[in-house]
Amino acid sequence: MSQAGMELQDLISSLGSGNDWQVIDQLTGMLGHPERKARAEQDAARQQAKIARFQSDLLVVFSTPEGGRVLNELLDGTLRKPPVALATMGLTSDQLGIMAAYREGQNSIIYTLLKSLEQAGFDPSTNGDAA
Repeated sequence: MSQAGMELQDLISSLGSGNDWQVIDQLTGMLGHPERKARAEQDAARQQAKIARFQSDLLVVFSTPEGGRVLNELLDGTLRKPPVALATMGLTSDQLGIMAAYREGQNSIIYTLLKSLEQAGFDPSTNGDAA
């Protein structure tokens, strides 16, 4: 059997090993049409360029003193805000759930922003006192 045939056989036999989607991606990569592969590579390159632009923009914005102040205000209004004893406010359980979900939604946006800043290489120690 040829080398390509052996690789194909190995991939097929590894189905069911827990990483089935990765194996299927490899199989479609081996068997896919060259034009489709080229388009997928172009799409991946465009996506990487978009991510790089976004990370660069984040660094430009948040590396300034103004950006540091904005980030601090965002953090103060969300993650640094102390929890409220909602139970003492006389709210129904539905109202409590809605308020908690609202607060968690705000926090998740800031977590996402902080993760993106980290991936972009943002260093708060050299960019003011944010985070």
